[in-house]
This record gives sequence, C-alpha cells and structure tokens, in this order.
Amino acid sequence: MHKQGVYQISRETVVFFVKLLLATAGMLFAVDWMMPGFDNWLATNTLHRAMWLSGLIGLGAVVYLLVLAISGVRPRHIKVRA
Repeated sequence: MHKQGVYQISRETVVFFVKLLLATAGMLFAVDWMMPGFDNWLATNTLHRAMWLSGLIGLGAVVYLLVLAISGVRPRHIKVRA
C-alpha cells in the first residue's frame, strides 16, 4: 500500500504506536511483578488460582489503560473515521 501511494505512515501513527508499546510494556511489568512464583502457583487450589488470574488480568487492563491515558491517548484517537 505504501508503494502504491494508498497509505503513508504519518508521524501521528508512529507516535501512537510508541504509546501503545509503552502501555504494553507497563502492563507486562505490572503483571510480571505481581505474578506468584511457579511453585506457589502450583501449590494453591484451583479456585485460588482462578481468583489470582482474574486479578492479574484486571491489573493488566487497568495499567494498560492508565498508561494510555497518561500518555495522552483519548477515545477520539482510536475511533475509526469513515
């Protein structure tokens, strides 16, 4: 598409992707930091693991959205224009 001139990557697109990468890195760091050790994970029962996993997923989502918001990404930046 680039060679055909249909789509040109703008500076805004590059900045947006950098913000997405930062949010992903923040999410990864937070989840990894809160993840229990493998031995501890296996030592707990299934219900406890399910609750812990739900908490990790929630933490990841909150950190991801928080980093995006702090970096200036708003819903209007994500909305697809027709």
